Amino acid sequence: MPPSDTPTGQPVEPPHEPTPAFIASRKTRRYVAPFFIALFLSLLGAIALVHLVLTIEEKQTWTPLSRSDALLSEPTASSQWAPHPRSYAIPPKAIASSDMLKEERTEEIERQRAVKARHEEAAELASPEYAMRVMASQKREEERLAKQKAIDEENEKMKSNREEEERFKRREAVDNGVKDMAGRIYCAIPKGNFQMGSLQEKDAPPRTVNVEAFYIAQTEVTYKEWKTISDWAREHGYQIENEGQGLSPWHPVTKVSCFDAMRWCNAKSEQEGLTPCYYLGETFEKRAVFGKGVGMVSHLNVKPDANGYQLPTEEQWEKAARGGLVDQLYPNGNTLRKEDANFENTGTTQVMTHTPNGYGLYDMAGNVWEWCWNARNDESQEEPKSILRGGGWELNTSGCRVSFKFAAEPNTKTDDRGFRLVRRFEPSPQK
Repeated sequence: MPPSDTPTGQPVEPPHEPTPAFIASRKTRRYVAPFFIALFLSLLGAIALVHLVLTIEEKQTWTPLSRSDALLSEPTASSQWAPHPRSYAIPPKAIASSDMLKEERTEEIERQRAVKARHEEAAELASPEYAMRVMASQKREEERLAKQKAIDEENEKMKSNREEEERFKRREAVDNGVKDMAGRIYCAIPKGNFQMGSLQEKDAPPRTVNVEAFYIAQTEVTYKEWKTISDWAREHGYQIENEGQGLSPWHPVTKVSCFDAMRWCNAKSEQEGLTPCYYLGETFEKRAVFGKGVGMVSHLNVKPDANGYQLPTEEQWEKAARGGLVDQLYPNGNTLRKEDANFENTGTTQVMTHTPNGYGLYDMAGNVWEWCWNARNDESQEEPKSILRGGGWELNTSGCRVSFKFAAEPNTKTDDRGFRLVRRFEPSPQK
């Protein structure tokens, strides 16, 4: 086609032929561009896939209940946040959200329970059956109070009568008693049967024992008494070398053996013109008086008709300790108070410090253990066991029970052992 003129009047040049380089570049652009587009799309797909995997893992790690279910349902093991088998760190926000949901759920449950309880209570109060139950309960309470008042009045009356009876027995025991040369009172214990032991004691079941009337000292032998008689005894041929021990002249003497106490009893009897009780052998001659004579202690005997001082037998001691009470654990009843006895302490107390029992006797529980005399015929033992009763200052209440006892060698002496004297009852005693 021949060239034509342009609107400007310039001639138009014919098109050039494409060169090989131009053709090659066009081919390159045609293939490279789709490649990069495909690569870009692949990267986007990979990122989306990773995000999806992480989201699924996160959902599997925590599986909370819906808010409505969490608030209205009871907490169970399956409704808690279930850990994934794999170990992943829990985000702090998830922990805080879980704690808040638990608190809200607990508060809501408690609120619903309180509302339900109030509704039930209101319904019950409004029912006639409830009113009848209330009236019946009030009537039962009034009857119980009236019955308890009658029981209390009867107990108070019995207590008053018992206290009056005990005061009478105490006055009678003291008034019918005797005094020694030092002015010490020996209370009179009446003859007759009594229940030895107690139903409350496993090791001391009750049994009926008959005891003749006798006199028993109001108190344990004091250190002052011990020193006075011991000094006299040594001057009159008695072999009493033990000085004993006492925290003061009016505390009970301690650290005396059973044999020391028996020698001392003979010396006191002789000093007051009475017949000594303990002899070595069965002849009861003056030369066989225990403490002066020589012989085997296994042949130690009590002269039946002697009117001197001696240790109480177990039966005499327990009858005197009970003070006229029956089947009680302690001299003043089934309880032992600090004003009744010296126990759980660090040492002895003065005699006549605590409350006397029904016979006017002091310290039949606590203060010091008291030696008792029990005849033993077993000659195979040169030194048979002796019995101690009453408990000592270091023991608890269990060790101060009236029926409690233990055996010890009669020649042993400790700082919690003493003794108390008895005398044979005489119809017309010398005052």
